[in-house]
Amino acid sequence: RAARHDALTATPRGAAPGTFLHELMEWAAKTGFGAAVRDTDARRKAVAARCESAGWADWTEVLDAWLPAFLSGEFALPDGARWRLCELARYKAELEFWIEARAVNTVVLDRLVCAGTLAGAPRPALQAQALNGMLKGFIDLVFEWQGRYYVADYKSNWLGADAAAYTAGAMRDTVLA
Repeated sequence: RAARHDALTATPRGAAPGTFLHELMEWAAKTGFGAAVRDTDARRKAVAARCESAGWADWTEVLDAWLPAFLSGEFALPDGARWRLCELARYKAELEFWIEARAVNTVVLDRLVCAGTLAGAPRPALQAQALNGMLKGFIDLVFEWQGRYYVADYKSNWLGADAAAYTAGAMRDTVLA
């Protein structure tokens, strides 16, 4: 796994590569995470086609090895339960939302989000202002696991040149920043 991870850290960085990886995850969700792992030929064709159109043909092998490893990798929930994307039976990818906002105090909102995120760890605060209008967005993944619902947000930040740079603390600090 470390060799595959190290190869992935050498891929191009920035918004366009992040969007590319996000779209690859969308494809896997539509296909079914488990099916994307099991159907080697379909996955290889999908990865190769996307790499070719993005000018990433040289990365096809690396990404085709990374994707099933990622989809089969274990993730931990806050209560310590372990889960894998390829084992999810109930999920919705790219869940669109619209929220009406009328005179929402960003300082109060920020305090609530901070209290419920990463055990209230300090992070840059929102500037004081009021939100008005419609907030529109997409949630990367909403899933059910053992009778509870969770939200997952895909991130592809570059933290370093090898797997050693991707510690839980380093990832947490990047999310907080």
